[in-house]
Amino acid sequence: MKYFLLTLIFLLPFQAVANDTCSYTYTVWNTAQKRTVMKQKITKLRSELTEAEKGPFNCTICKEDQEIVTLDNDASMKLCRHVAEKIKGALNQVLKEGYDIQSLVGYRPSKSRGPVDAKGNRTQFSQHAFGVAVDVNQEFNGLYTNCQEWGPTCKLIKGGTYDPKKPLAITAKSPIIPAMEKAGLKWGGFRKDSLKDFMHFSPDGQ
Repeated sequence: MKYFLLTLIFLLPFQAVANDTCSYTYTVWNTAQKRTVMKQKITKLRSELTEAEKGPFNCTICKEDQEIVTLDNDASMKLCRHVAEKIKGALNQVLKEGYDIQSLVGYRPSKSRGPVDAKGNRTQFSQHAFGVAVDVNQEFNGLYTNCQEWGPTCKLIKGGTYDPKKPLAITAKSPIIPAMEKAGLKWGGFRKDSLKDFMHFSPDGQ
């Protein structure tokens, strides 16, 4: 008993430190060069997190808040622990309905949205950075600019060529959309600005 108490006293401070630590590595997207231009590793106390490092659903950018999600077909990704089960359930339901999921991207810390600074760098974290966004079958559902409405003017900037007639393409009638909406995520194909992100699901669709 004495040995157990001594061990517990010894371990508790380390457990407290582990729970209070936030660490992540993020990249920055440069719009002029159209590529990632830097990578930075961050370690800090949770009490030091800024509002920019906190996302929806009580999720943060900390890798300690993420967990691996594996679907029934063994496709996997990392998601925020507060939304992981809901999203997993939605995607497994879609699989049962016959929609094929070949690839997934979840947690991925990057500054790839928001205003651009003087060097052309994006200045805000994407929803992926908090583990609350999912890209599905990106090889068949690209991100397009100059795309107020889907058509010949749309320009592919990321992912694979989008063809709504292909089986793995996500369209407005795909069962994955209502399933993900129940989990709190909107489809990037419904965006009203000049972008269409056919692979993407997030709290605001962006």
